[in-house]
Parts: sequence; structure tokens; C-alpha cells
Amino acid sequence: CQENHIGLGLLVSDRGLARRILLIGKLKGYSILAIAEELPDDGKIFACAEAPYLGVNSQEAFDCSSDGKKISMQVGPLADTLEALHAEDEHFDIVFIDADQRNAVNYYSFVMDNHLLRMDGVICVENTLMKGQVYLENISDENVLAVRKLNTVINSDPRVQQVSAMQLVKVPVVLYLWILQSTL
Repeated sequence: CQENHIGLGLLVSDRGLARRILLIGKLKGYSILAIAEELPDDGKIFACAEAPYLGVNSQEAFDCSSDGKKISMQVGPLADTLEALHAEDEHFDIVFIDADQRNAVNYYSFVMDNHLLRMDGVICVENTLMKGQVYLENISDENVLAVRKLNTVINSDPRVQQVSAMQLVKVPVVLYLWILQSTL
């Protein structure tokens, strides 16, 4: 489980300045802990999900780790959680979206439009290539079409300075991330 998001942990450690991270979607507890281990002592992860994907034993794992104190979890409607973060004037260095494809464009837009991502922050969106299906013609799958729309929105967003794809391979999982720099 921990290796699933080791790439994000590497991004955190490479950025060096990341102290506040927002994780939106289906991340598991041990993956969150692996990312927390890369944060400085004053770092904080806010993880939110619609359903308890975070795992039944997540809190136990956090409690057993000295890095567990860096993690805050919220389970509930993601739109409500993001609204609350905006109302509290929260800002993050890195935002990782691993939510359902049909709503990912809404989460991306909300994060960017409401400045949840700090200036020069990084936003990562999981599975933007859909195993290459986004490039195929005559696709009717709603998830693929939603990701295609998300890619179009990101590519046309003038606030995005740099777009690159990063492929992380862990047998048998392949994750695709877009890394974006905000100019808000």
C-alpha cells in the first residue's frame, strides 16, 4: 500500500518547501503516511474523501507513527469539504486529486479558482491519460470523456505555466500524473 504514492512522496521531498498538502480522493492510509514521512516536522496533510477509502486501520497506523500527527482526515462530500477549506482561507503547496473522473474537473476548477493552491504550488491529477484511451476516437465511456474534458480545461488554463506528464510504475500499478505550476 505504501508504494502506491511513493512518487508523490518523492515530489514532496524534491520540492523541499512543501509544508501543506491537500489530498482529494481515494488515497489509502499507508500512502498518506508515506507522504507525511517526507514532510518537515511542521508539515501538514489534509486528506479528504467522499467515502472512507482512507481505510479502517488508518488512524491506528497514524497513531503508531511519529509522522501521524501531520495528518488530518475528513470523510464526506468533497464539494462541502473544499468549500469549508476556502471559507477558512486555507492554502496548500501541493494538491493531489485522485477523485472520481466525472468530478475531477470540478475539483480542479474549485482549487484553482478559489486559490486553495498557493502561488507557485503544484497540482497533480491522477490518471489523466486513462491508459491512452483519451486519445482514441469513438470513445463513449463517460469516465474517459470526463478526463478528456479535464485535460482540455487544464491545457487551456492561462494560470498554468508548465504541464508535464510523469509516469510512475509499480507493478502492477501505473499512475499518470500531470504536474502543474499555478501562477495565481
